Amino acid sequence: MKKIDLNGKTILVTGAAGFIGSNLVKRLLKELKDATIVGIDNMNDYYDVALKEYRLKDIESQRSKVKSQRDSVKGEATSDLRPQTFDGNASDLRPQTLDGNASDLRPQTFDGNASDLRPQTFDNKWIFIKADIADKPTIDALFDEYRFDVVVNLAAQAGVRYSITNPDAYIQSNIIGFYNILEACRHSVKGQKSKDEGQKSASDLRPQTFDGNASDLRPQTFDGNASDLRPQTFDGNASDLRPQTFDGNASDLRPQTFDGNALDLRPQTFDGNASDLRPQTFDGNASDFRPQTLDGNALDLRPQTFDGNALDLRPQTYQGVQHLIYASSSSVYGGNKKVPFSTDDRVDNPVSLYAATKKSNELMAHCYSKLYNIPSTGLRFFTVYGPAGRPDMAYFGFTNKLLKGETIQIFNYGNCRRDFTYVDDIVEGIWRVMQRPPASPQPSPKGKGDRGIHTADPMLYGELKKRAEEMRKNPTEAESVLWNALRSNGLGVKFRQQHIIEDFIVDFYCNEYKVTVEVDGGYHNTSEQTASDADRTARLNELGYTELRFTNEEVLHDLDNVLKKIKTFCSGTPSPSGEGPGEAVTPSPSGEGQGEAVIYNIGGGQPENLLDFVNILQEELVRAGVLPQDFDFEAHKQLVPMQPGDVPTTYADSTALERDFGFTPKITLREGLRKFAEWYADFYTR
Repeated sequence: MKKIDLNGKTILVTGAAGFIGSNLVKRLLKELKDATIVGIDNMNDYYDVALKEYRLKDIESQRSKVKSQRDSVKGEATSDLRPQTFDGNASDLRPQTLDGNASDLRPQTFDGNASDLRPQTFDNKWIFIKADIADKPTIDALFDEYRFDVVVNLAAQAGVRYSITNPDAYIQSNIIGFYNILEACRHSVKGQKSKDEGQKSASDLRPQTFDGNASDLRPQTFDGNASDLRPQTFDGNASDLRPQTFDGNASDLRPQTFDGNALDLRPQTFDGNASDLRPQTFDGNASDFRPQTLDGNALDLRPQTFDGNALDLRPQTYQGVQHLIYASSSSVYGGNKKVPFSTDDRVDNPVSLYAATKKSNELMAHCYSKLYNIPSTGLRFFTVYGPAGRPDMAYFGFTNKLLKGETIQIFNYGNCRRDFTYVDDIVEGIWRVMQRPPASPQPSPKGKGDRGIHTADPMLYGELKKRAEEMRKNPTEAESVLWNALRSNGLGVKFRQQHIIEDFIVDFYCNEYKVTVEVDGGYHNTSEQTASDADRTARLNELGYTELRFTNEEVLHDLDNVLKKIKTFCSGTPSPSGEGPGEAVTPSPSGEGQGEAVIYNIGGGQPENLLDFVNILQEELVRAGVLPQDFDFEAHKQLVPMQPGDVPTTYADSTALERDFGFTPKITLREGLRKFAEWYADFYTR
């Protein structure tokens, strides 16, 4: 998986006023710099619109908070046009006689939209549009205008029971709406055709709507090698920018006979008042378009992240949508009796129209990925809950009824189990997935005796071999316990200990299934090590391996569950490409349509009995002051049969998510319900 740097990207979030969408937008505003985030939502009245409006206000509050924090450190930035990482030898960007602040390279009145030429703290742009994804012309127009790099489709008509009585809403939003998103992604590169026809080179420095008075900045015939910064027909008034004797290679933008003291790129006859590198008739707004260090293609005169109104300044660098992420649902598992639910399981028996539409989304995304090279990732969410959630969800609906003194109905006589997932954990999963689109599977590494050795440097391999031998002789307690279990547990496959793959030493390795197993100590919790582990995981995935990670505590205190997860990846038919849950399907032999489509579960992995869930909920509601201390809960609950469309159990196997992204949900049910109860008390009762 190749990582996408989301900074500076243009991102579409559909369903932005929804529960998950609004929380994702807030996370993006907090984490990213110089990004354009476009949100779309139809603001329908499936539930209280005031709650959606509250979420949008919360987004604005988050944006203002982040901007304020960044503005507080922006004072450290100077008006120097060089990036902070530029080396000290760049003093030739301004003449030696220029005063230290370089302010005359850019007029003092230059508007804030160009501040991304230098500071690291450039603000994100947040744009909300009230519209429906089922409206194809609107979606096409949005994609044409903003040229999205990443698309997160969270817009959908939700609710299992509602789909039984209102099927039309699900077909419109979940089928037609998602089709419109897929089509827009498909045409995201072709959509720039009209612009490309008028821009033969990526060196074009101005949009098609640029006024004719600035034509001397970039002639239509500019050939891209910067050897001629103005056309041969350029009028004589600007001849002092480039004498007729100019040698044509543009290596120094001034004549060979120019004396060495002319640091400011102008002939000696130029009047002394033009220290700002432009003729006196040149308008002030373009004074910084031509530094001395022009690299020849003129692309660096305007940053690629220039504001949305000038997106056509970078036609050649736009490659279309790089990653489509979309919401699926645990509902697709229908009446499956095998638990936990794995992405390897068949999901051909939905028990609600909602589930059928979500399964359809997965099939549609897979098809478009293969046919049109659109990397896509589907995320099957498991019972998401948290502050400002959906009122139709059980925890929210129960709270509303209990507050009114009404009786709540607990289905299947309380024998349902749900894998609850706190919204922040869902957002964390989306955030990580967004940055790593699925890649086409790579051939399995072949090496010494087909043992997975993939190290090109013999010297490095020698050092790694010595290190591996030392580690075998001195394993940690957890490594020793797991190694003994792997050898004697009867998994039916052979593991190797401290095995070398490329530049890595993996703790345990199964060649038959291309599975590696890591046992991590506490130091792996540091941010630096976590980032290193993620890069390592991504590289192993690129090479065709499946990586499983466990903590020392998991191995020492929950060994049976560890072995169960390992067995999941070491059963069935061996896969030389290293495919497993969450892995990409082998591309078509034709070589066309090399995009990949993958699916992950995001769930807590700890299903809770519904009766236990409502007991914790009422305790936290009492603690937050929503319900009185003497509230008689038993008098307000009723056990009833299973409802149509419901399933008795949801239970996520999120091993693939942990393997590929090093993440599993962390928030316990009590923690999450406490946060919900505190929010509810503030929003509704105070």
